[in-house]
Amino acid sequence: IIVLLAGSIAYSKAFRVKNKIIDIIEKHNTYDSDARDEITSTLTGLGYRTASKNDYTKNCKDKISGYTLVTNAYPNHLYCVYKADNSTSKKYYYKVVAYMYFDLPVIGAYVKIPVSGETKVLYADDDWKTVN
Repeated sequence: IIVLLAGSIAYSKAFRVKNKIIDIIEKHNTYDSDARDEITSTLTGLGYRTASKNDYTKNCKDKISGYTLVTNAYPNHLYCVYKADNSTSKKYYYKVVAYMYFDLPVIGAYVKIPVSGETKVLYADDDWKTVN
C-alpha cells in the first residue's frame, strides 16, 4: 500500500509539473526566456526537485523522434522542452517531458520516470489574431 501511495503521489506531482509547464508555454505562445523564468519560479514554488547539469544532459537528448530540443540553457529543474520538427513558421507545438522521482534510501539511489505531453498548436502572432 505504501508503494502504491508513493507512486501515486510521485505521478501526480510529475503530471502537475508537466501541465504547469505546458500552460506557461501556451500563455507565452512560445518557449522563450520569459516563459523559462516563469517555469523556474513556478517549479520552485511547487517544490519540484532541482537537477544537476549532468542529469539534464543525460536525460534531455538533442533530438527525439520528430522533435528537437529547445531547452538550450540548463534549467534549474529537470524538464525538457522539444519543438516539433514538422512545425512551420506560422504553426508549431512543443513536447514537454517532466520526471517523477522515486527515492530508494536503502540503496542510496533514485529512479526517474518520464511523463510527457504536448501543447496545443500555437500560432505566430499575426496568424493568432486571424484565428481568434
